[in-house]
Amino acid sequence: MTITDVEKQNTSNSDVIKVLLIGDSQFQSSLISKMLSCESGFVFKFCQITTDPALAVATADKFAATIILINLNMANVNGFDLLRLYRKTESTANVPILILSSKDDAETKATAFTLGANDYIVKTDDKVEFVARIRNHAQRYNNAKDSMPASLHSMEQTKHSIKVLMVDDAKMSVKVIESVLAREDNITFQFFHDPDEAVKFADEFLPTVILMPQVVGNFSGIDMLKLFRENSSTSDVPIIILSSSNKTEQKVMLFAAGANDYVIKSNNFTELVSRIRSHSSEYFSRLKSKIDVFTSIEESRDIKVFMVDDSKMYCTVMGKFLADEENVELLCCSDAEKATQTAKKFSPTVILQDLNMPKIDGFDLLRHYREEPATREIPVIVLSATSDPAIKAKAFTLGANDFMEKKADKVELMSRIEYHTKAYNNASKVNVFIEKLLESQKKMEIQRNFIRKTFGRYISDAIVDRILESPDGLELGGEKRDVTIMMTDLRGFTRISERLAPEQVIKIINNYLSIMTEILMKFGGTIDEFIGDAILAIFGAPIYRKNHAKIALICAMEMQIAMKTVNEMNRKDGLPDVEMGIGLNTGEVVVGNIGSEKRTKYGVVGKNVNLTSRIESYTTGNQIFISESCKEMTNEIVKIRGEMTVEPKGVIEPIIIYDVHGIGGDYNLFLEEDEQLFQPLVYPIAVNIATFEGKSKSKDLYAGKILKLSQKGAIVSSNLKLKPFTNINLTLADDGDQEIDGEIFAKVLKNIDEEEDFTVEARFTYVDKQVKTHFEEML
Repeated sequence: MTITDVEKQNTSNSDVIKVLLIGDSQFQSSLISKMLSCESGFVFKFCQITTDPALAVATADKFAATIILINLNMANVNGFDLLRLYRKTESTANVPILILSSKDDAETKATAFTLGANDYIVKTDDKVEFVARIRNHAQRYNNAKDSMPASLHSMEQTKHSIKVLMVDDAKMSVKVIESVLAREDNITFQFFHDPDEAVKFADEFLPTVILMPQVVGNFSGIDMLKLFRENSSTSDVPIIILSSSNKTEQKVMLFAAGANDYVIKSNNFTELVSRIRSHSSEYFSRLKSKIDVFTSIEESRDIKVFMVDDSKMYCTVMGKFLADEENVELLCCSDAEKATQTAKKFSPTVILQDLNMPKIDGFDLLRHYREEPATREIPVIVLSATSDPAIKAKAFTLGANDFMEKKADKVELMSRIEYHTKAYNNASKVNVFIEKLLESQKKMEIQRNFIRKTFGRYISDAIVDRILESPDGLELGGEKRDVTIMMTDLRGFTRISERLAPEQVIKIINNYLSIMTEILMKFGGTIDEFIGDAILAIFGAPIYRKNHAKIALICAMEMQIAMKTVNEMNRKDGLPDVEMGIGLNTGEVVVGNIGSEKRTKYGVVGKNVNLTSRIESYTTGNQIFISESCKEMTNEIVKIRGEMTVEPKGVIEPIIIYDVHGIGGDYNLFLEEDEQLFQPLVYPIAVNIATFEGKSKSKDLYAGKILKLSQKGAIVSSNLKLKPFTNINLTLADDGDQEIDGEIFAKVLKNIDEEEDFTVEARFTYVDKQVKTHFEEML
């Protein structure tokens, strides 16, 4: 048992026709090889088989044949049995098969077509007809494959062979992985140092799994994931990240960007190989489920025969031929000039075309069929009184599906009509399915892009992915979960906005939110909502993160430090500086889709949300206050500069909140010290003081004096006992008790002297421009 090859090069060309001959005759192989050797675009392989049909299947699978020739007359192997085996095998189920035989009887031909043969050729030495038939069937097969979506086509090409594509600019890492996979069966490995080149090659290689590190050159892992996910050939291919880092926040960001797995580098590669095989297997299963749709299409038994022949007698004969056949409808057309238009209206499943007609040449009519979209795919059986090989070859070259002499036996004719109808009906349904699939994918992609573009600016990628990928992603409902809630607010912004033009107010908010949103997204925070100049965000949902409090605290530190950038942008636009306060609280809340069927948002509710808002309200600019529960989860890194007991509204028992100075460990981030150097005033400034209850300003005014001033605060005495964290409004008065135009908003930080003058330290949250000028003159 041997296999001899006569193969041409350049097999990567998509137009190459790979011909596999199954037989037991070396002479027949040499003859066919010589026929094809002078033709362009053919690669020939001969499988000499004597006893084992499985060899023929294995050879066709490995060779990836475009067309299979089976010698029906073999000594020890039944050609029909081999035909059955090929049609039951997934890899060859749709490959065109031509039966070669010395038998020319109708019954044998009918059996061949019934079992799934695409053509039946009585052995001949004529090269022209033989090559034309092979090329015709092979090109149709290649065209059908080209019309299939790449992800489905890859299933046909890979045949469960695992194809690993690695992108990494570290040569040592690539060599190690390559050596490991070289010892594994059924794994093909390719690598690239440049991500762009890897993506281009993927279209040809069609990998089943992709390996990559977190960084390659100027490309981050997220950048590379985006490249692969936006490419049609790799949009669904599993991607495994190889890294030496085990940081959870990095894993979360990469998973959110489209990674399927994350493997820590080690000297034990058993786990990596196992994961490669597992992900490839799942990938095959997904593709297989799609391909099964194509193979399970219900066959139609309705046959509509359109016959074009100027001989009314032959049309009558054909009518009698088909009269006894069930579900067969025949329409004859004797006017060849009207044939194309008539065929469009009739919508036949097969066309019987005479070549010899007085008004129009049969070959020209064949060209018209193939040029007209409505008839381009309908199978055409050419009927002729001649068996000249040159005429047959020309017919196949112009697009004929079959060629028969008019004296053909009824059984053979009917078997060919049934075969071509079956193939056409199935192909039509597959094309409709593909069109619907592509249309559905296109609509889905439009919807996905719309959702990402519209909502991706306001909510995290994790929520967008959940909405897009989860069947119940948009359903109403929630769950209890421990999260860390963040509330931010610009101090004194309400008063600032009252004194600026609307477009200036929006500019400040946009400068602020653009920077803050970017940082929140970087740390995987979920923005619940923007409330004017305030932000409500959560960490730990919808994707659970065990160290959500730690991540939230690091994020808050970066946000406070980034306020310097925000104010640089404001000054560039001629706008005032702003300051932000941040409150963090960790606790149980209800998270999920909240709202109605018409309007839904992913959000968070519960008493801990309200508590976070209260904690934030105690802050002044450049401060981060955290709850005791948040501190407990961040003790390893948090640096506290002070703590205080407060009694928030709506909370039964007093709580302790902590003023964060910075975070240590690997992060080493600290807020700038905001030390106030108070300068005593020679003449105290008389003021009227009003307090706030929430957002409501008291109508009662109390007399007071500013005893000392700094750039951001004052020491104030009055006959009113002011508690720490009380928000107050100060208006200046002249010697005649007339108010000077302008006011100050401040927050009481602490009591200086409670026994005598009720003296307190207050931090300014807003100072009118004219008052600020007045203070600067005094300093």
